[in-house]
Formats: sequence, C-alpha cells, structure tokens
Amino acid sequence: MATYLIDIDDTILRHGTAEPLPGAVDMLNGLIDTGHRIVLVTRCGEEFPEGVYSKEGCVQRLIASGILYDDIVFDCPSPRVVVNDEPCGAIRVAPGGLAELGDLAGFEPNTDNC
Repeated sequence: MATYLIDIDDTILRHGTAEPLPGAVDMLNGLIDTGHRIVLVTRCGEEFPEGVYSKEGCVQRLIASGILYDDIVFDCPSPRVVVNDEPCGAIRVAPGGLAELGDLAGFEPNTDNC
C-alpha cells in the first residue's frame, strides 16, 4: 500500500470552501477503503488563527465534505519537498492535481531512469 501526501485547497476542495472538486471524495475515500494512507498537507494553521484557514476551520471543511484521511500536516507552505530512500520512481508528482494522477491505486514506480 502507498502513502499519499495531498494538498487540500484547490486540490481536493475548492479554495476556502467545503466544496470538493469533482471525483475527490470518491477517489480519496476509495484509497482509504483499500488500505492506502492519506496524509493531507496544508498551509492552514497558526498563520490563520480564525476562519476557514484555521486548523479548526480546515478540519470542519473536510468533515463537511465527507473526505476521509489519516492525518493532516498543518503550517506547511509551498514548496514542499519529499526526500525518500526508495528508487526515484517511487515518488510521483502530479502538478495538475488529482485529475492528473488517474488510477492512484494502480500506480507502479518507474525506476528506468534511476
């Protein structure tokens, strides 16, 4: 099983709302249901003590949307860097968001260029 690090605003929820982007709820909940781990990363947190971008506001938006997840890393501005000891193909970048990932559960690392 894989661990997915996924941004929240404009990746799974419309920026500042509880409105999920098309397919986000089914995709993420399907990954959870099949044993994958979902870690959400967001800039929300201490910088925004109140409102939709506070920690509480962020969690409330996720609850309202019905999106399941395992953990959230708050106060995580971009750029975000992943360092891993796996072959280079074990990390997949999807700058286009969830739509670009396609079938996440079937992802196989490509180590041809390592």
